[in-house]
Amino acid sequence: GHQAQIHSATVEDHCLIGMGSVLNQGSRVETLSFVAAGAIVAKDDVVKSGELWVGNPARKLRDLTEAEKKHLRFQAEEYVKLASSQSATMELGGNVSDDAIQDMLIESGTESESTSRIESEASDLKSQKNFK
Repeated sequence: GHQAQIHSATVEDHCLIGMGSVLNQGSRVETLSFVAAGAIVAKDDVVKSGELWVGNPARKLRDLTEAEKKHLRFQAEEYVKLASSQSATMELGGNVSDDAIQDMLIESGTESESTSRIESEASDLKSQKNFK
């Protein structure tokens, strides 16, 4: 999740780490587990496969149902699909590539109107990067 902190911890496949949670050094989250938002998992704690952990300090609340585990797997697969579909549009530093911008403009039919403005903004960004 957003603003989660993972300090030398291990997170296995198909897990959900909630927003603002913290996994301290040596902790381990096994496959198909859920660490709730804001949970603080202590050093060297192990969240066993299929468990839901909550709180500060984090502790096991209950086992996940089969339906919940199935949904975790689905969510993980959807995140991978989304990330894969975005890989061509992002470069180091989070800037949209010139080719991606051009493709988006062509698809939207606004290429001629916006190209000069975008090229100007891209030039400004490149100048700022070189200046620093």
